[in-house]
Amino acid sequence: MKLISEKPVTLLEINEMLKKRHKESTGEFPYEQQNTLDYSEKFVDRITPAKAKELKKELAALGFLTADQIVTLINILPRKDDATKACLTGEKLDVTEEQVKEVTKVVKPYAKDAKEPSKSEHKETKAEAKEATKA
Repeated sequence: MKLISEKPVTLLEINEMLKKRHKESTGEFPYEQQNTLDYSEKFVDRITPAKAKELKKELAALGFLTADQIVTLINILPRKDDATKACLTGEKLDVTEEQVKEVTKVVKPYAKDAKEPSKSEHKETKAEAKEATKA
């Protein structure tokens, strides 16, 4: 299989793509796709597609975030500067404290309305992540 293109996508976009693919398919999903769909379902109702698109535009307009960082911010929807900073680390770009505050200010209204995963979903997700790191 040859890779034609690559772009970062949010969990919401992944969920929409997999649901569309599932409707078009005649059989069961392969194991990996079903797991991905199940995982994305836990976070899909945190933000609407329209709000995610709006937030993506606002974050891109800041001019200093990468596409990967924007996707991470939409997936996580950090409410505090520390969480925002954690979302932005790991990239080769240095982000100032002022920029972190600016990003938090943009994301916070969207995060305020977001539904938090239940404690059982959060524990399940942490357990899945722990299990994945063992493999």
